[in-house]
Amino acid sequence: MNRSALNSRREELHCQGVIQHYLQSPQRNLPALPYEVCIYLAECYACGNVRLLKSKLLAIRRWHTENGFPDPTECRSVMQLTQLIRAKTELKANALQPPPTISDIKCIADVLQQHYHHTGATPRRLAFHQKTACRNRAIWIIAFWFGLNTSDVCRLKRRDVHLDQNSLTITTKWISDQSEEKLSFRLTRLPVICPVSALEVWLRNSIDPVDYLFPRTTHKSLTGPVSSRSVHAFVKKLMAATPGASANTSDQHYSLYFFLAANGWSRREILEILPFYKMSPSKTRILKTKNRLDLENVPPWLSDSDMLTINQALMASQTHK
Repeated sequence: MNRSALNSRREELHCQGVIQHYLQSPQRNLPALPYEVCIYLAECYACGNVRLLKSKLLAIRRWHTENGFPDPTECRSVMQLTQLIRAKTELKANALQPPPTISDIKCIADVLQQHYHHTGATPRRLAFHQKTACRNRAIWIIAFWFGLNTSDVCRLKRRDVHLDQNSLTITTKWISDQSEEKLSFRLTRLPVICPVSALEVWLRNSIDPVDYLFPRTTHKSLTGPVSSRSVHAFVKKLMAATPGASANTSDQHYSLYFFLAANGWSRREILEILPFYKMSPSKTRILKTKNRLDLENVPPWLSDSDMLTINQALMASQTHK
């Protein structure tokens, strides 16, 4: 099934789900008049549930059209209210905090490294808080270079990751409505904040993970992955306690996207080479403005040769698929 057919099938299933929700609900009926649709739109906006507003209006429109009833969503009042909600929602989206830059990632990685690295420390003899910093540093760096949410990295299992001497490969499954696709991404060693080295250090200083790559604790008695909430809380607390350290500690899912876009990569190239952005490409448009990209050029500590090595490593991952 090609992508357009898959999207059409997904849209049809969503419309059916919306209609079934109304038909099975004893408290309300399907909006059939323009003023009822306006009330429904106002309720969605008041509750902050506007992410799927367009698809819900499409479901109402399709149901009325397929059953021979006039379409209430074509009324001028409904269109005007929809445009007003869309405009206010775009203003809210533009006010969101931008993702961390590569300089933020490097600052956080350096602080975490200073927290657990000291002269004379031997493998498997770090204190509990030092092992936590070592684990969180690996999670933070991998999330940046692979374009993943922190929660996705926390849930990685040992079988999803292949680490050899010079490269790191992560494989996950992308499950949609009608298909299941395996996505794999490989990175070689990088000259700055290298994910291969970060993971090697974590595996060298931790109890060998059997199931999850980043377990909830450093003890074998408790199983399960660490939560992304605890990772972010640890990083924020440590950054606040470090004098002179200031960095954006929000989720870095789209940090790599903006970094590459600011340095000459097109959106098409990014989505083709970085497979994990394929799962939600529309979200990569958030905050993608010229002013934002101008602020994210190559930082002074990243040389031209380093940037060339990064580009070559990312391009080489395309041939690995």
